[in-house]
Amino acid sequence: FWQPSAVIIDTAFLKTLPKRHIQNGMLEAIQMHLVIGTERPGFQDPAHIRRSIRSSLSAKARIVQRDEKENGERMLLNFGHTIGHAIEKVSGYTVLHGIAVGYGILAEARIAHEIGLLSSDALERITLLLRSAGIAPATLRRWNARAIIAATKYDKKRYGGKPLYVLLRDIGSPYRKGAAWAHPVPDSVVYRSLAYILTSKV
Repeated sequence: FWQPSAVIIDTAFLKTLPKRHIQNGMLEAIQMHLVIGTERPGFQDPAHIRRSIRSSLSAKARIVQRDEKENGERMLLNFGHTIGHAIEKVSGYTVLHGIAVGYGILAEARIAHEIGLLSSDALERITLLLRSAGIAPATLRRWNARAIIAATKYDKKRYGGKPLYVLLRDIGSPYRKGAAWAHPVPDSVVYRSLAYILTSKV
């Protein structure tokens, strides 16, 4: 591993991007806000966007410095990615990575609620934040729940052949069990969570 001496970002380049690519990147910032408790990302004001980027990068850097080889805490950076990677796969990689992670966050927050970790109020706040970034439950209907679950079996971060999920207790408060920051979840729970979203009228 060769760690960078610095990270340099010229946010003026964001002006050259179409809206969906701004959405794609900001959903990764939302992921950091939800799992680490960084500043709530903003999408319109350039100053807020700069603060969101700085806050996300700083949080990621601290985690990577503490857990360079992903033996524990660094697994938090995979929040939303287990389902997100599966959606990328079932879509034939036509969905941008950050947007797939946005759908993954929606599903994985529902999983945490389904097993009694995340309150209804926190789930609603997460859902509204994602909706403000263009991620709505109804948009997941184009994919099949069982196909998504099947695709999670190929996730690169699986352990013992089982996909792992970062689960929230609240915004900025991930669930930890011993040294584990990511956890196996029964397929039946994942299916119920996806089925709920897929039948949502919102």
